[in-house]
Amino acid sequence: MGATKGKSSMCGRFERRRKEKRERMCLAGALADKVIESESCSLPFEEPSILKLDWETLPAGLDPSTGCLYPERAARKRGQVVGMVAAVLSAIPNTTEAGRRATVVDFGAGSGHLGLLVGYMRPDVKIVLLERRSGTCGLASDRVRALGWEDRVEVVCGSIQDYDGPCDIG
Repeated sequence: MGATKGKSSMCGRFERRRKEKRERMCLAGALADKVIESESCSLPFEEPSILKLDWETLPAGLDPSTGCLYPERAARKRGQVVGMVAAVLSAIPNTTEAGRRATVVDFGAGSGHLGLLVGYMRPDVKIVLLERRSGTCGLASDRVRALGWEDRVEVVCGSIQDYDGPCDIG
């Protein structure tokens, strides 16, 4: 009988959690609707163009599928990175119009797949790879050195809260 009671209270707890999650999702949806309807969203949304990359012609180290990944995972990783790069590229201001070099900060950069590919596509932009894990910062620094991009890509090892450098796109 005790097992039945335990199972019943367990089901009740999970049901409560599901209900709370549904309520949070409804609140988030309502908030999103308010933001979309507000004056603060006056800029038109444009779907970023899908990039077509020939991964074989990119400099060594920019392909996120290298390493010990299964082929299916490697293809998904490439797709994820291309989608994010397209979105970032569409948001970067034209540096000739701005009169200065734009700075893109890759928050939680890991070893730099996103930021380095953006840097390849837009060599006129300064890239900051911000990562809190020191081992991963070391990998990112090694990749920057291997590409010879120390003059335009900076690796910052620290937390997002502590970063106070320039940031046009993050």
